[in-house]
Amino acid sequence: MRDATDGAGSVVLLLGKAGIGKSSLVRAPPGLLPPGARLLVGQCDSLATGRPLGPPRDLVGSVGAELARSPRDAGDPHRVHETLHAELAGGPHSAVLFVEDVHLADEASLEAHRCRPPAPGNTSASA
Repeated sequence: MRDATDGAGSVVLLLGKAGIGKSSLVRAPPGLLPPGARLLVGQCDSLATGRPLGPPRDLVGSVGAELARSPRDAGDPHRVHETLHAELAGGPHSAVLFVEDVHLADEASLEAHRCRPPAPGNTSASA
């Protein structure tokens, strides 16, 4: 995590059985992050049919207007991908993005989060 916030953007996959404490670990890093770093958390639904673009929708209220609008405007995963990466790259401080239960992600959410690694100076993780 420290390497990522020092400018070497990265992706971390956190795996483990249900109930082992992955979510608790996800919320532990704020004390490890540099001052001003943002912790963004999105959740994939454990429903038979999850919310399209559920994790990006969860970020509304914690991100800029452009990313907040993109999942609900057209629901275009490519547009969400662009605005997500712009959000992570655009701030003056590092951002940590956790997407919990990514194994339950809908196809649109997977498309929005893949393609290229996070921008330098920012980080992303999935649990």
